[in-house]
Amino acid sequence: MGETVTVFTALEERRSTIALTVAFDTDLEAVDRIVEEALADVEPINRVGPIQASSFGEGVNLAVQVWHGPRISDQSEAVDAAIRTLQVALIEARIELAPTMSIQLDRHNQSPG
Repeated sequence: MGETVTVFTALEERRSTIALTVAFDTDLEAVDRIVEEALADVEPINRVGPIQASSFGEGVNLAVQVWHGPRISDQSEAVDAAIRTLQVALIEARIELAPTMSIQLDRHNQSPG
């Protein structure tokens, strides 16, 4: 008791993180610039950053943070707008996104001997 509780939806902004994976040989400083420029004027994103390398996987995993309004709909709209905008910007800049692996399982029906 006596602890302060913060209701985050009462704040004017919330943050969402978008995962982005680029090829290992990608210039990460260039990606930072492209992401910041691409998202600078995208509605409903209020601001961008930071952009941080988070881990290695199929490539270099980046975490792109975007700030938006407090409502759940603001979050989904901001994430959707960011992903769509980044896809176009990265393709235009010829930034190679790490390939996704696809595994196909073939089921072979075997009848008992």
